Amino acid sequence: MNEILLKVENLHTSFFSDSGEVKAVRGVTLSLEEGKTLGLVGESGCGKTVTALSIMQLLPNNAKISPSSRILYKGKDLLKLSQEEMRLVRGREIAMIFQEPMTALNPVFTIGEQIREALELHSNLGKKKAMDEVVKLLELVGISEAQKRIKDYPHQLSGGMRQRVLIAMALSLNPSLLIADEPTTALDVTVQAQILELISNLQNKNKIAIILITHDLGVVAERVDFVGVMYAGAIVEYASTKDLFELPLHPYTKALLDAIPKIGGKDKKLNTLKGSVPPLTQLPKGCIFYERCVSADSKCIQAQPELIEVRKGHWAACIKI
Repeated sequence: MNEILLKVENLHTSFFSDSGEVKAVRGVTLSLEEGKTLGLVGESGCGKTVTALSIMQLLPNNAKISPSSRILYKGKDLLKLSQEEMRLVRGREIAMIFQEPMTALNPVFTIGEQIREALELHSNLGKKKAMDEVVKLLELVGISEAQKRIKDYPHQLSGGMRQRVLIAMALSLNPSLLIADEPTTALDVTVQAQILELISNLQNKNKIAIILITHDLGVVAERVDFVGVMYAGAIVEYASTKDLFELPLHPYTKALLDAIPKIGGKDKKLNTLKGSVPPLTQLPKGCIFYERCVSADSKCIQAQPELIEVRKGHWAACIKI
């Protein structure tokens, strides 16, 4: 059994604005072993990206993490580190592939300059050696004519190429943990498969632990070891991928799986999940999924159910289980 690399305990992250407190992440607890992949799934606005940004300490000024929260990386609480200490962790130890490569890359600098910057900041490489390393990284992620490409600007590259650049940047310092936030968004199916295969190969080669944020349950089924299903800022189900797909417990998880098109089901009406995620400034008293749940009754509005271990290694937050 591999050692626990990351352990998040009771994570609460809120944003404060004129409209009040937005409880974006509520009581998230999860762990990740070395070399394993954890998938975070759920609808947009459920807190997946904010959970990742909380780990990376890349939140805006109006955000606050509760003092009771802990984010343990290799046994060290990241929330107790100074800004300077966190900068040494960010990039070198924990790296992130952001959701939209066009906005994540600076349009006025070449891709070579942007990757080289991280290498120079976190290593003793000179400018020439750092740029040689950039070429090797671009070749590693499958970019042809890397020596020429280092002089290109982001707008000169396709979406798939920009995503490869972000992967090269994230892996430039050989991190132990990689957070991939929707790494295949807006890419066609062929390029999606190439990007995911690339990440998987690099993970196996370097024994990297990965947190994969995605809406695509097909990707989760193929690429992930454990799954955390998030709804309205909280994890409502947590299990191994095998257990989650074979025996989903929470009504929200079941609804997500039912909405996947089935082979041979072209004549059947595709199931949909009615309604939307409740406003995070006005969360209901009882179960947060109550208004959209087909199995809900009066007991469900009395109190929010706790995430409990229903079976060994399989957790769910529902009083109906």
